[in-house]
Amino acid sequence: MTMNSTRTTSTRLLSLRRTLLTLVLVGGSLGAPKIGHATPLLWAAVQAAPYEWAGGCTLCHTDNIGSKGTANRPFAKTIKKHGISASSSTAEMTKVLEELGDEDSDDDGVSDLEELLKHTDPNVAGATKAVRAVEYRYGCVPTAIGSDSAPNWLWGLALLGVLCLARHR
Repeated sequence: MTMNSTRTTSTRLLSLRRTLLTLVLVGGSLGAPKIGHATPLLWAAVQAAPYEWAGGCTLCHTDNIGSKGTANRPFAKTIKKHGISASSSTAEMTKVLEELGDEDSDDDGVSDLEELLKHTDPNVAGATKAVRAVEYRYGCVPTAIGSDSAPNWLWGLALLGVLCLARHR
C-alpha cells in the first residue's frame, strides 16, 4: 500500500467516525427529554396538598410536555380568566385554586375544585376515575411510574461508547 492510499483510507475512516458520531448525537438529542414550560411555581400549587395533582401537564396543556403556547385546555382557560399566567407565583395560583368555588371548566356539574380534590380531570366531563400517577423530570416532562424502557438518549450514549471502544482497537 502506498502512503497516499493509507492516508486516504485513514481520512475516510475518520470522516465515517465523525459522521456516525454526529448521527448519534443528533439522534440522541431528538429523543432526549424536552424541557416543559410549566413553571415550577404553578406546579408547586397544584401538586401540594390538598390537590396533589398527579395527572400530568394536560391539566392545563394540550400536550404532556407542557410546551409553550399549549396551555389551552378548559381548566387553563378558567385559571387564566382569574389572572394566572406563566409569571404567576405559587401564592397567586394557590389563591386562585382556593377561590375557584363553583367554576366548572368541563360543564359536567362537578366543580373544578371538587374534581381536583377527587383527583379527577376537570377538563373531562363526567370523569370518575382518578388520574394515573406520573413521575416528572426536567420540568413538566412525564415518565409513567414503572416504565422500564430506556430513554433514546441512553441508547445513543451506549452507541457512542461502542464507537469509541472500536476506535481504540
